[in-house]
Amino acid sequence: MRATFATVGAAAVRRGWIIGCVVWSLVGPSAEAAPEPAPGWSGRIVRAGFEDIGPPFSFRDPRGEPQGYAVDLVRAVTQRRNLHLEIVMKSWPEVLTDFRAGKLDLLGNVGYLPERAEYMDFSVRTLSLDAGVYVKRGSPLRTLEDLRGKRVAALEQSVAHRFLAAQPWGVELVPVPSRRAAAEAVRSGKCDAFVLMAIIMDHYLRTSEFGASLERSRVRLPSSPYQMHIAVRKDAPELLREINEGIVELARADEEAVLYERWVGPLRESRPYRWSQMKYFVYSLITLSAALVVASILLGWQRERLLRSRAQTAALQRSESELKTIANLVPALISYISPDYRYVRVNRAYEKWFQRPLDQIVGQRLVDLTGPELHARVKPHLEAAFAGRIVSFENEVPFADGVRRWVKATYTPHVGPAGRVEGVTFVAFDLTEMKRAHDELALRGAALEAAANAIVITDADGRVLWTNAAYSRLTGYSLAEVRGRRVGAFCSTGERANPFFAEMWAAISAGSVWRSEILNYHRDGHTFTEEVTITPLLDASGKVTHCIAIKQDVTDQRDLEKQYLHAQRQESLGRLATGIAHDLNNILTPVLVLPSLMREVPQDASTLKFLDMIEASAHRGSDLLRQLLLFGRGSDARREPVALAMMVDAMAGIVRETFPKNITIEMSLAPKLPVISADATQLHQVLMNLCVNARDAMPLGGRLTLRLERTTLSVEQAKTLTSARAGTFQVLTVADTGCGIPFENQERVFEPFFTTKAVGEGTGLGLSTVSGIVRGHAGFIELRSAPGAGTTFKIYLPELAASAKDDGGRDDRVQDGAGRCVLVVDDEPNIARTIVALLETHGYRTRIARHGAEALAILREPTAKIDAIVTDLLMPTMDGLAFIETLRKLGRAYPTVVISGHLTSAEIIGKLDPARPVEVVSKPFTIQQLLGAIERSFVATKS
Repeated sequence: MRATFATVGAAAVRRGWIIGCVVWSLVGPSAEAAPEPAPGWSGRIVRAGFEDIGPPFSFRDPRGEPQGYAVDLVRAVTQRRNLHLEIVMKSWPEVLTDFRAGKLDLLGNVGYLPERAEYMDFSVRTLSLDAGVYVKRGSPLRTLEDLRGKRVAALEQSVAHRFLAAQPWGVELVPVPSRRAAAEAVRSGKCDAFVLMAIIMDHYLRTSEFGASLERSRVRLPSSPYQMHIAVRKDAPELLREINEGIVELARADEEAVLYERWVGPLRESRPYRWSQMKYFVYSLITLSAALVVASILLGWQRERLLRSRAQTAALQRSESELKTIANLVPALISYISPDYRYVRVNRAYEKWFQRPLDQIVGQRLVDLTGPELHARVKPHLEAAFAGRIVSFENEVPFADGVRRWVKATYTPHVGPAGRVEGVTFVAFDLTEMKRAHDELALRGAALEAAANAIVITDADGRVLWTNAAYSRLTGYSLAEVRGRRVGAFCSTGERANPFFAEMWAAISAGSVWRSEILNYHRDGHTFTEEVTITPLLDASGKVTHCIAIKQDVTDQRDLEKQYLHAQRQESLGRLATGIAHDLNNILTPVLVLPSLMREVPQDASTLKFLDMIEASAHRGSDLLRQLLLFGRGSDARREPVALAMMVDAMAGIVRETFPKNITIEMSLAPKLPVISADATQLHQVLMNLCVNARDAMPLGGRLTLRLERTTLSVEQAKTLTSARAGTFQVLTVADTGCGIPFENQERVFEPFFTTKAVGEGTGLGLSTVSGIVRGHAGFIELRSAPGAGTTFKIYLPELAASAKDDGGRDDRVQDGAGRCVLVVDDEPNIARTIVALLETHGYRTRIARHGAEALAILREPTAKIDAIVTDLLMPTMDGLAFIETLRKLGRAYPTVVISGHLTSAEIIGKLDPARPVEVVSKPFTIQQLLGAIERSFVATKS
């Protein structure tokens, strides 16, 4: 009902309000189930807060006394309930703050908002006020359609502001702080209109300067936003009952019209209303007369209509029964809820979900069935539905069986003939399994997207449907670029593409999982090797519907495998070369030593010439064997501090002087590099071999680059290089711009005797020697080359402390044996006899043993007087190292010389006690080397 009284008759308003209040007094308390009123409220002081909103609603008169329609209404209500009223009038924010703090018992003039219902309870409606639309005088705005797109002002956070924000009228809402600001905004043209409570604004325009320029528009809003109540705190249900009873009593006494006429004015439209009533009475008489005339005509149709009505009623009953049956068969919850939040009708699904029969559900309140927690969550949605909106939401709900289920619920308001919401239909579907499936799919999708391996999903024809992020990183193509295209467009494998893919599709079409490695091409053009597994997905009939391909870049792994196989091959070749060198050393040793012995006997010129030829050939063979040993075992180098930068600078000077002028020499040396422990002669040989190879690769000229720098390799970086390890290195780079090395030859360039030069132009030992020297210095080599793009060798030499030992002063002068006895231990008869002849020629006496065990037996002889021992290493029964260690354990120290064609000096010394060193002579050797080593062993033993 409306209480503006300007559009309806006062008597009708009074009758409607009285009826509404009486109805509430009968059904309201039972609907809310409020507790019985406490007897202690009678005679108590009630503090009521009012907003100083202005005449004629609530304001202070010139004496400061609270006045207005709302104030008098609350006075009348409290007086009837024997309550003593104390009025507090402030601004709305202050009033609201005091109320929430418990300083006020009630608010005298409050509009209903859902958020306010969280901390206050509302009385029955005391007033329904129209909202007025105010514009400039003469404005063309006449209808709601005229407001579309216009700027409309409303008091910020007011009921009108919230009302307009919820409407679909397409206005641009402008919040303002006061009614004066709203009027000024329209008068100045900043806004086209403003909306405010008509009873307040009409009075304001009549009493302010804005009355001459503004007026109330003819625009009629479809419903009144101002539903006014008296509000109390949530903790005062007894006071709410007192207030509601007072409102009912006031309505029965017909006092509201008196209050209205006192503050708003006389009922100016009472005369037209009486005429309107008379007009309606006349019209009713005419209608009744016409009805009597028509009734006589309709009597003949009565029987037929009655029969038709019965038939329609039966049809409706059948339809209702069918709908009820359908509702009971649906697994969703379906119910009809009354305004007091009770179940009026429910379907059979409620029995299963709530574990109760229907007769224990119908008529129950929601809070009794669902519990306080769930009721508190759904109550805002119910309130919105009873306000006329369709509300849908998802929520997790606990049920009687202890299981929490996700439901999707919808509240649909049922509007009655009077335009009011008479009930709400509730429908809820169980989404638990669907949500679980959705979450699982989302998890699987996230896992596929985050997978480290590239994943591609195609249709049965190989057209891409989906790829993950790893695929984009692997190939450089995004999903948008490859979607809908066949995978063959992105992984061509050259000449084998057609049969290769034919085999793949044949396996997949047969329903088999297919695995292989293929050469793929990145978007930027570089190639990579990928390991791919393709799994076909089959439908119920066994037909392939989709394919899932999982790809992994294995380029680095395959490169490491190649490097490992290459290293294994190099190690095998090294062992082979070492074995061959050992055997040849045994053969060459007599050939190298005997010419020296023969020269001590007078010979003619031709014989001496032949001896020189034999000795030169033996030396040449010895040099070749030394290179083989450098490749196979590394160097037996004499280490000394070497400034590698000075060596590179010197080599640059040599090649500038000796190389063709069409070769440009470039050099780059890092400053302040420390010295390293190395054999300078061997490193010079490395530099010379690499520079000569670079010169030969540039017959038409080019650029030779020598670079020395310092670098530190991490463990991960070392894994990418053959035979590398982590640490700090000085890196010597020799690079040319020549013809390059074919890919198929790069794995063999360090093999001994491998060469691409013509017969007579190279031995094939240059790079194998380089490799052996570098490995002997605990370093490694990196090779980069491509046909037509030049070659780069990088030599990594570790930075180690320079060795303090320097045997450069060793003395190899031949001295006389003076009759001292030397025990020669060697399983090779020719070498043993050669050594014996050499020693006896220079004044030594000798004894021979074939292995260590036989030598120990000789040393145990009482008459044996042995002054020194010369022993080979590799022998049957007991080798040289075991023989030496046995002697030392027995406490017998002899000057000892070890002859080796297999191990290096460092390796031999490392296997023995460093406190008792031995002299080492490598096969093949000269007379001077062997005799000098024997003399040094005598000196070392004496010291």
